[in-house]
Amino acid sequence: MGWIADDVIEALRRDLALGVFLRVDCDDPLRVWMGVADCPIGVDGVDPAGTIYRGAGRLVDVPELDLLINGQGDQIAFGLSGVDADFVERLSIEAPEIRGVAVHVGIAPLDARWQPRTSIIPLWRGTADRWAASRKAPSDPTKSPVHSIALHVAVGDTSRAQHKAASFTSAWQQLRSPGDRFFERVPRYVQQTLIAWPRF
Repeated sequence: MGWIADDVIEALRRDLALGVFLRVDCDDPLRVWMGVADCPIGVDGVDPAGTIYRGAGRLVDVPELDLLINGQGDQIAFGLSGVDADFVERLSIEAPEIRGVAVHVGIAPLDARWQPRTSIIPLWRGTADRWAASRKAPSDPTKSPVHSIALHVAVGDTSRAQHKAASFTSAWQQLRSPGDRFFERVPRYVQQTLIAWPRF
């Protein structure tokens, strides 16, 4: 038996419903799944017994979940559309702190009654970065605008990312690491200029 039980693999090979689950490990963990009713299920080794995943309807903008290869970090976003305007306003005022917390995505095969056949099989793990809310005005003025929220998640270690205002100059490096001479020759390099390598 491997990481996924053999009977589960056989179930996944057949035409069965599949539940997709999202867990954000903040102070009060956010647990939702792509469904319409609450689902008593958990991730083995992560969720305690009696955990309930709330039905979030249809998650939109679910990105491709890539694994980290060769240290290349990435950032993706999970979106939820049709959110109540009051909730979006409340989220902008008192959003839970999520920067740096773990985000788990998993699946579970569902039976004919849309009940999970197994616990959640974890497939992917990321690190939460920030919330974002948006409002899309309809083309028809008689209709209400559509509010959406998105959770931006970093894949892998993105701690080496530079600030947007960073510049690779000797003065900037001295602020970060006094005495470091790594960037002192940067002024010699300008666009469309070739620097001849020394000959020994």
